[in-house]
Amino acid sequence: MTKKRLYKYIAIFISFIAIIYLFKVSKLHFCFNRVSIKSLKSFIESYGKYSIFVILIIYAVKPFIMLFPTWVLGVVSGILYGWFLGYIVSLIGCFISATVGYYVAGFLGKDFVHKVTKGKLNKFDKVLKKDGFKILFLMRLPVIFPYDALSLACGLTSIRYRDFILASVLGVMPEMFAYNYFGNSFNTRHYRSLLIPITIIIILLVVSYIIKDMKELE
Repeated sequence: MTKKRLYKYIAIFISFIAIIYLFKVSKLHFCFNRVSIKSLKSFIESYGKYSIFVILIIYAVKPFIMLFPTWVLGVVSGILYGWFLGYIVSLIGCFISATVGYYVAGFLGKDFVHKVTKGKLNKFDKVLKKDGFKILFLMRLPVIFPYDALSLACGLTSIRYRDFILASVLGVMPEMFAYNYFGNSFNTRHYRSLLIPITIIIILLVVSYIIKDMKELE
């Protein structure tokens, strides 16, 4: 058994157990019926000292459910843990979420991935063959590409896991910093500090439009 296949089975098993726990044992199914920053915060906070583990589990199952964007968890992390610890938790969560998405893509099947990527799977594969790490890093920087959909798509392309995970985590760092800082601002009541994450998001939006017109992504 190859390492890639072993990691795939491990990711599927962990995700399966997490889904059963969250939807059968916990009250997350109720929380997801009306997903919002407030509902997620209340749900995660209710687990006290285990809350960090709960938010990481949510990151792990997100590629399957995709009911809310990754930025919501970033803001919640900033509110609950402050910008620094929340940022670390968010990056670990993104690492887990990306890994799960990458390895379970084959299990979910091409039809499912085609659906969530709106038929762009073949285009992703063609683009990533040019320079997988560079292209994916550029695709992770903008705030317009859905995090989980892109992870699932990459799992069915030729990009190596090492390049995939490095590009994913490095590319999402500015965005996650902005969201965590944004969430933390509501705790500190220093609303002037909101200028920092807002500026970062604006810059990333500009980068998004620039990247969309790059020949490498055509």
